[in-house]
Amino acid sequence: MDLGFVGAGRMGRPMVERLVQAGHRVRGYVRDAGAARALTRAGAEPVTALADAARCAEAVLLCLYSDAQVREVCLDGSLLDALPADAVLVMHTTGSPRTARAPAGRGAAVVDAPVSGGPHDIAAGRLTVLAGGGPDAVGQVRPALQAYADPLLHVGPLGAGQLVKLLNNLLFAGQIGLLADAVCLGRQLGVAEEVLLAALPHVSAASRAATGAKARGSVAAFAASAGPFLRKDLAVAAEAAAERRSRRVRQGSEDVRQLWKRDSPKSRTMLLSWPCQPDRRFRPMAHFPKPSEGSWTEHFKIDTAPVSYADSISPEFYEKERDAVFRRTWLNVGRVEQLPRKGRYFTKELDAARASVVVVRGMDGEVRAFHNVCRHRGNKLVWDDYPREETKGTCRAFTCKYHAWRYDLAGKLTFVQQESEFFDIDKSKYGLLQVQTEVWEGFIFVNLDPDNTTPLKDYLGKFAQGIDGYPFHKLTQVHKYRAEIGSNWKLFIDAFAEFYHAPILHSGQYEAGEAAKIKKYGYEALAYDIDGPHSMVSSWGGIAPPKEKAMVKPIERALRSGLFGPWDAPDIGLTAEELPPAINPIRSKVWGMDSFVFFPNFMLLIWRPNWVLTYHYWPTSYHTHIFEGTAYFVPPKNAFQRLQQELAVVSFKEYGLQDGNTLEATQTMLESRTLDTFPLCDQEVLLRHLHSTAQNYVRDYEQRQSTAPATAS
Repeated sequence: MDLGFVGAGRMGRPMVERLVQAGHRVRGYVRDAGAARALTRAGAEPVTALADAARCAEAVLLCLYSDAQVREVCLDGSLLDALPADAVLVMHTTGSPRTARAPAGRGAAVVDAPVSGGPHDIAAGRLTVLAGGGPDAVGQVRPALQAYADPLLHVGPLGAGQLVKLLNNLLFAGQIGLLADAVCLGRQLGVAEEVLLAALPHVSAASRAATGAKARGSVAAFAASAGPFLRKDLAVAAEAAAERRSRRVRQGSEDVRQLWKRDSPKSRTMLLSWPCQPDRRFRPMAHFPKPSEGSWTEHFKIDTAPVSYADSISPEFYEKERDAVFRRTWLNVGRVEQLPRKGRYFTKELDAARASVVVVRGMDGEVRAFHNVCRHRGNKLVWDDYPREETKGTCRAFTCKYHAWRYDLAGKLTFVQQESEFFDIDKSKYGLLQVQTEVWEGFIFVNLDPDNTTPLKDYLGKFAQGIDGYPFHKLTQVHKYRAEIGSNWKLFIDAFAEFYHAPILHSGQYEAGEAAKIKKYGYEALAYDIDGPHSMVSSWGGIAPPKEKAMVKPIERALRSGLFGPWDAPDIGLTAEELPPAINPIRSKVWGMDSFVFFPNFMLLIWRPNWVLTYHYWPTSYHTHIFEGTAYFVPPKNAFQRLQQELAVVSFKEYGLQDGNTLEATQTMLESRTLDTFPLCDQEVLLRHLHSTAQNYVRDYEQRQSTAPATAS
C-alpha cells in the first residue's frame, strides 16, 4: 500500500520499519534533519509538508501523543485537504472520541486505533490495536496494520477504540496504584519490594502492572515511565464521562485518581484499612510519579525538618567556605572555544578562592592555567587598565607591567630585568605557579588545591559520564550576561534548583489566561537525582512549540521562539531519543529541560530544542556574588534564526533579573534574623542537599585542620 505517516517518534519509528519490511511504501512527515535521516535509514521517504505525506496515499497513519497534536495536524494543517477521497485516516493516538470523529465530520474516512504495548511489541509484530470504525474502512487498512499488530481487534464503530482503550487505562492505573500501596504495606511488614515483585507474576495477583514493575526494578520506575501517558488518558476519560453525563464513569475515574494519591482514604479502604504511612496527611495526586518512599526528599534520605539559612548570612561561615570549598574543588572557568589558537588567553577572577588565574593555550596546543602572580614582587601579571577586571587576548609571552619579568606560555621564566643585580638567581626555580587544569566536553576546569588527587572526571561523577557525547562543540553561537547580585551565592543556586516558584514569580512572562492555568497547575519535576555533592532536576516543558499558539505572547508567535528556546530545533546530529542517558533520564515524552548542579557553583541546563545554558555563581562576600549566564546555540543560518535566539536570550535575562531582585529581598530579611528556620516542600529537595553539602565540606575541612600536625614557627 501507499502510506503516509505522521509521528515517527519512539512508537512511530518502529511502525514505519515494520511497514517497510512488509513491502508498503511509506512517506513520513518530518520537521528536522535528524528525523529525516532516521526515516531514510528505515527505508521510508521523508517529506517536510503534511500535504506531501497525504497526497496519493491509500491511508495516512497518525502516531501522535495528544489530542491537541491530532487537531493541529488534521484540523489546522493541510493534511485533510490533500487526503484522497478514497483514503483512510488512522489515528493511533489515545485521546477523546470526539477528536477521532472531527475529521469524519469533514468527509474523511477515519479509523481510531489506539494501541497497547511498547516499541518492543511493535518490533516483534505483537502490538495490540483496538480499531474503531466502519467495516469497510477497517478492512481497507487491515493489511497495513497487520505489519505490526497482533491482535488487531475491531471493537465497534468510530470512537469505540478510544473508549475501550480509556477504560483499559482506568483499570491499569488503578492496578498500579494498588501495587504501589501493596509495596508500601509490604515494606511495613518487612517484605522487600524486589521480593514481592519477583513473586507476583507467578501467583493469582499477577498483572501487566506487576510484570512491568518487576522488569523496571520498582513500582516507582515503572510508574515514572507510564505515568505521563496514564495521567493524560485519565483526564480524557473524565472529559468523555462528562460529555455523556455518566456519573458512574466519572466516579470510576475519580476512584482511580484516588488510588494514585498517596495514603488516600480509598486506597486504605481497599487494603483493609491498613495505613501504610499513618503520619502523612492527605494530599492531591502528583502530576508525575514519585519514588516508593512517597517523596523525593525521603527517597534520598534527607531530613524533612525546617531548615536554617544561617550559612547564608554568616561572614564567619563564608570565610570557612572560601578555604573548604572554593580552594578545594574543581571550578569551571571557561570553554575551549575561548582559546581557539595558540597564544590565546583569558583571565578569571576567583575572589572566593582569593585567587586570579590566567588560562592559556600554549605553543604546544595544551591548555594550562597559572596563578596570575609575578614571581618577583607578587604583582598581578596579566591585566589591562583595571587590575580587578578580567581580560583576554593573544600573546607569545607574559610580561609583568612592574619590572618586565617575562614568562613563556608554559610558565617558564625567560627574562629578568637587570638579572646581574640579583644574587645567583636561578630562573628555573621562578616560573609561574601552575594550577591543575583539566577539560571535560570542552569545559575548562581548575583546582587550586595542590594536594588534590581526584581527577576531574571522577569528581564530576555519574552525571558527567551520562552527558558524555553531547555535541557542545556544535553550539558556538554564544550570548553572555553578568550581574552583581546582593545575595549569598547559594541562594541564587536555590532559585534555579527548584521551579516551584516559577508559576508565581514569573507569571508575567505568560499570557494572562495561561498564567492563571499554570498557577493552578503548579510545578512538579519529572525526576530528581543526587550524586555525591552534585544534583539534577529533569523538568517537563511544552512551549517550544506550545500546544496552542494562544498560550504565548504575540512576539513569540511571530518569531517561533521564547523562554524555552527556538521552536524549530536545529540539527545537532542526535534526535531526542538518541541523547546521552543522563539527559531526560526517564525518557519522558513531555521532557523539556534538565538542570545539573556541579558543586560548588556550575550549573548546566540542556534544553530539548537543542541549546544550552550555563550559570556560574562567583561569591564576592557572604551576601554578594557575581552571576554569569551564558547561552549556547548552533550558529544561525539567517537573520530570522538570529532573532529567534536573541528572543530566547532576553527572555531568560528577564527571568534572571526577576530572580536576582527577589533574592536581594530574601537576603535582607534573612539577615534581620526575625526567623531562624523555614519549611521546604518536596520540590525544594535540591536546596536541602546544596546547603548540607556546603556545611559538610566546611565541617570536614575543619576536622582535617584540627588533626593536621602542627608546623614549626
